[in-house]
Amino acid sequence: MLSVSNSPASSFIKVRTIGTKGVYALLRLFADGS
Repeated sequence: MLSVSNSPASSFIKVRTIGTKGVYALLRLFADGS
């Protein structure tokens, strides 16, 4: 996976994965706070 980390597709997948984790983290914070 590291060998293709510079390809556009891998970069997009990384951004999408990080974004998804961020969304889940926010949902968790809202769920804990309410």
